Amino acid sequence: NKFNGYKENQVWVLGDSMTRGSLSDNTETIPAQLSSFNLNKVSFRNFGTGGYGIINSHKTLEWALRKFNKQPELIIFISYLNDLSDDNRTVKRLSAFQNNKTDPFKYSMGGQFQKYISKFMPKLFLSRIRALRRTYFIVRNSLKDNFSYKEIKNNQKSKYFRFVNNSEKNLKNFIKTTRENQIPFAIFLISPSPDKLKSNLKLHKIYSSFLERVAKEEQIPYLFISHELMKDEIKNSFFDSKINLVDKLYGFPDRHLKEEGYFIVSKIIAKNLIKMNLLDDYEISNGQFSNKTNYLPFKENCPY
Repeated sequence: NKFNGYKENQVWVLGDSMTRGSLSDNTETIPAQLSSFNLNKVSFRNFGTGGYGIINSHKTLEWALRKFNKQPELIIFISYLNDLSDDNRTVKRLSAFQNNKTDPFKYSMGGQFQKYISKFMPKLFLSRIRALRRTYFIVRNSLKDNFSYKEIKNNQKSKYFRFVNNSEKNLKNFIKTTRENQIPFAIFLISPSPDKLKSNLKLHKIYSSFLERVAKEEQIPYLFISHELMKDEIKNSFFDSKINLVDKLYGFPDRHLKEEGYFIVSKIIAKNLIKMNLLDDYEISNGQFSNKTNYLPFKENCPY
């Protein structure tokens, strides 16, 4: 089972940390599972990077097309709820780089204050300040993400409308690149954990309807991987397991999918690759979950 390089037949999978495979071993990510299902006859290459939204995934694709001589048979973009905020952050950083500000934080008020106090305070104390500052902005931004659909609908000048408008423009550029290179393209949106979906339901409706609309307009295969679809697969994937609820597919307190969750989502994607006729001769050889690694964060037990 040793990895011997990528096969001639390739599928490129782009996205954020859900694609990269946080809370799982490298052998149990979505691209790895999709390769394994088909006995590695097709290599699903993992281009997922934490914090990437539509813009950075598109830029990764442009880089990969320049770097690799062999084009893929298919490109898959795995999307998630936070892509809107990721795109907004990326726009700000790109704007800073274009203005010759290599480190945008350096030019903010916070950056200038930190530069000033660094002359008088020990490094250990400064690291505590930085940690508190990061925590504050994470909490503040998560609260800001809970905006209302009414604000989007009634106030087109709102910053949230600009978020959607900006992501739509970049998604269409993404699609344009795949068409210029004559590569089929598909989009899969993963549902967040039940508690996160409940607290961000309006945002989720806005984002999922936006993806569905653009996919329909551009005639791109699209699927929202809902909790209902996950429930159907749970019944047929686990024997003698405690995994009987959708919530068990996600980690805690980190709400990424865990090993079992990636397996279920991979099965749903694999079945729809067949259903949508996106790959020739693709079939699922094994539909039962096998935990090879017993992965723990920062403590991998790789089977190879």
